[in-house]
Amino acid sequence: MSVQDEVRALEARFEATNREHSERAELAGRKVDQTLAEAKEKNEQNLANAAKVATRLHEMAGRQKAAGGWGTAAATDKKSGEFAFGTEEDEEQDDMPGFRPGGWAPPSSPAPTPEPVAPVYQAPSPPPAPPAPPVRQPPAVRRPQRPVVDDDDDLSNQSWLS
Repeated sequence: MSVQDEVRALEARFEATNREHSERAELAGRKVDQTLAEAKEKNEQNLANAAKVATRLHEMAGRQKAAGGWGTAAATDKKSGEFAFGTEEDEEQDDMPGFRPGGWAPPSSPAPTPEPVAPVYQAPSPPPAPPAPPVRQPPAVRRPQRPVVDDDDDLSNQSWLS
């Protein structure tokens, strides 16, 4: 093989390597563009969802403020405007003899007062408090004891007969 053939082979190999490199760079660029497009689309969806949530939170805060600061469901639920409607309420009216559709009115005669009833079971009275424990006298004063000396070199207590 001549030098010129070797040069042509090296140039072909170099060109193939350059082509492969450029194809890989192009593929990476396409992936980046695709990922950016997907991220942009997801961000727009998240932004729309966040706007909906913010709107709902603002509405809830307004309803809570209108209810006097009470955040209960009964105070903040949306009012439908349909109050006395349907057959269910007709049946309920039959079950309630003093029902007036116009609203509440005080009864015409005062309600009878119930007679007091004696309790069926009466709890036993608590036992009397136990007497106070006797007061202890302080112990008699003793003479001071000799301090304990822990000395390994002291052999005075050693029994030399054993």
